[in-house]
Amino acid sequence: YTVRGERVVGPRAHVEVVTTGVLLQRLQRDQELAGVDAVVLDECHERHLDADTAAAFLWDVRQALRPELRLVAASATTDAQGWSRLLGGAPVVGATGVSYPVEVV
Repeated sequence: YTVRGERVVGPRAHVEVVTTGVLLQRLQRDQELAGVDAVVLDECHERHLDADTAAAFLWDVRQALRPELRLVAASATTDAQGWSRLLGGAPVVGATGVSYPVEVV
């Protein structure tokens, strides 16, 4: 993972989890995101300036520089069809879950 001021990534890591702020900094330094095959926008229903800016930059990168860059929008509560349209007709994958009661003690 990488957060502001701390990076813990092994030499053989295949996945790196970063904050939206770290992603934006990387996009400023390297618009092509060299070495990155896919970006997962987790909790994409949480709309805020950094997340919307990152999504817009990634869309532009894919359109202009990296058509093979995979973008994944993940959320349990978002408008999946809207994101699918935004991502050029990307398939929607659903996963059902079971809610368990929570007892507050």
